[in-house]
Amino acid sequence: MANRRMFAQNIIDSDQFLDMPSSTQALYFHLSMRADDDGFVNGAKKIMRMTGASQDEIKLLIANRFVIPFESGIVVIRHWRIHNYIQADRYHETIHKDEKKLVYLTENGSYTLDAKNAEPLIEPKDNQCIQNVSSGKVRLGKVRLGKVSQEQKEINDGIYHDIYNHYKSLSLVNHHKIKQEMKDAIDKALKNEDGDVEILKLTLDRHKKVLDVTKNNGDYAVHARGLNEFFGQRVSKEKSSNYIYEEYLDDGKKYLLYLSNSNSFVAPKVHVLTEEERNINYVCPKCKGKGIIDGKIYCDCGKEIVPKLDKTLEKLLAESED
Repeated sequence: MANRRMFAQNIIDSDQFLDMPSSTQALYFHLSMRADDDGFVNGAKKIMRMTGASQDEIKLLIANRFVIPFESGIVVIRHWRIHNYIQADRYHETIHKDEKKLVYLTENGSYTLDAKNAEPLIEPKDNQCIQNVSSGKVRLGKVRLGKVSQEQKEINDGIYHDIYNHYKSLSLVNHHKIKQEMKDAIDKALKNEDGDVEILKLTLDRHKKVLDVTKNNGDYAVHARGLNEFFGQRVSKEKSSNYIYEEYLDDGKKYLLYLSNSNSFVAPKVHVLTEEERNINYVCPKCKGKGIIDGKIYCDCGKEIVPKLDKTLEKLLAESED
C-alpha cells in the first residue's frame, strides 16, 4: 500500500465539503490517508480515537455521502477513484473482498452500493491502471509536469491553481492572476520534492506563521515573498544555496529558528562590533559586516559565520552575554 495519497480539488473545494466543520474535514483526510489502494479503511474507530474525533463526525461524513459504511465496521472513501490514480504495477487489491463485492463504480468515478447504471469493481490487469491513466499522467505520490498532452495539461493547471489558491488564502503578496513564472517556480519545487504538493503548501503555511510571529520585531520581521520568488528564487546568488521555500522545511533555517521550538519569536540581542573588534578576521564574503547574536557570530545580512575561537573572540562572546 502506498504511503502517499492525493485529493481531488473539485471534491474538497465543494460547498458540501467546506460546509462541514473543520474537525469533520480533518477526519476525512485522516481516513483517506489510511485507506488501502481500493479506498477501504479498517479501524475507523481507532483513527477517531487517535484524532480526537467524535461519533458525530463520522455520522456527518456518512450523511453527506463522503464515506460508505458496512456492517463489518469497514468504511470506504466514496470518491476514492476520483482522488487517486494508481498504476497497476503499484496496486495492491484490498483484503476486504466481501465489502468490495457490494460496491459499484458509477460513470463519474465515485463508489455506490446501487448496482443500477454502475459497474462492479474489478481488479486491474497487468497492462491497466485503476484509473484510465495514459503514460505521463499524474501518478500516486508523484507529479510529472512539462510539455505533455492536453489531458495532462489540464491536470497540471489544476495543480498550479491548487497551490496558487492556497497561497492567496494566506493573504501574502496580492497577486491578481497566476503567471507563467509562478508555474515555472512551482515546477522547480515539485521536482525537488518528488511531486509532493502538500509539502509545498506546508512551507507556505510556515512562511505565513513566521510573518505573524515576527511582524512586531522591528529589524527581525520577515517580509512576505511572492509566489514565484518563494518557490523559484535562491536565498543567495550562490548556486549551492537553498531555495527560499526550503528554509521552511523541517530542517530549514527559518523553520528551526522561528517555529520548531516555540510558538513565539523574541528578537535576539545584538552586539554591534566596534572598529577595534572588526579587525578580527571574521568577515562575511557577502556583506563584509559582523555582529554577535545569541553568542554566535553573524554578519549584518544574518548569515552565520562559524569561527575558530581564540582568546580575543572568547572575550567578546563573554561580554556579549553580559
